Amino acid sequence: MMNNGRKTHRGFYIFCAVFFILGGIWLAVAGAWPAAVLFVIVGIAFAVASYRIGVRQKRRREQIRRDAGFTD
Repeated sequence: MMNNGRKTHRGFYIFCAVFFILGGIWLAVAGAWPAAVLFVIVGIAFAVASYRIGVRQKRRREQIRRDAGFTD
């Protein structure tokens, strides 16, 4: 998704979140608990970052609409 002409990389963050969370689950099943915990923590951090980017994009879109004179 583009944000005022700039790439936000939100899709990449979502991919990383899913990858790290599923990797953490797989490591937990394999018995590598310390690595599993770290993978899940990193996955949650990517998920939070992706959410924050989405909120920022939504606010920016709303501001652009207000500046352009569109009202709901």
